[in-house]
Amino acid sequence: MAIHFALLTLVYAAAVLQASVAPRMALAGGRPEFLLLVAVLAAFAVRDWSALAWAALAGLAADALSDRPLGTGMLVATLVMLFVQRWLRDRPRPSRAGTAAVCAMALALIVFAREAIAAPLTGESLAPAALFADSGSSALLSSIIGAAVLLLWRFSQGMLHRRASASDR
Repeated sequence: MAIHFALLTLVYAAAVLQASVAPRMALAGGRPEFLLLVAVLAAFAVRDWSALAWAALAGLAADALSDRPLGTGMLVATLVMLFVQRWLRDRPRPSRAGTAAVCAMALALIVFAREAIAAPLTGESLAPAALFADSGSSALLSSIIGAAVLLLWRFSQGMLHRRASASDR
């Protein structure tokens, strides 16, 4: 139950960041996708079907905060997380490098597929080079932010563990 409260808090914080910080962090045509990053992280934090619900919630929130048609991000995030859950089911303990690679690939696939589906629905021309550049830079920027947050999390856990050990002495 605590993990679901933590994911709800992450979705809320990611929505705030997506609406306020992400537009100012544009880089090479892309911007970070905080909500979709939470969707990918939920697949690794929760190893059951509730990860799909978290992916759907994060995808829907990402759609609501963007100018894309509602539901495209939710659909793609849910389908990609289904494949990630299937991959994780066969691997009880993937390595950290494997986990990071799968996270980055899943994020890139979600961003690319969402843009590819949304472009014809909004009447935009679908230039493959621009699509790859924009979705690639968004996925790369989001992956870098996700790796930095993960490193900070691990560092803070180590510091708290050291403090707890020192106070026990």
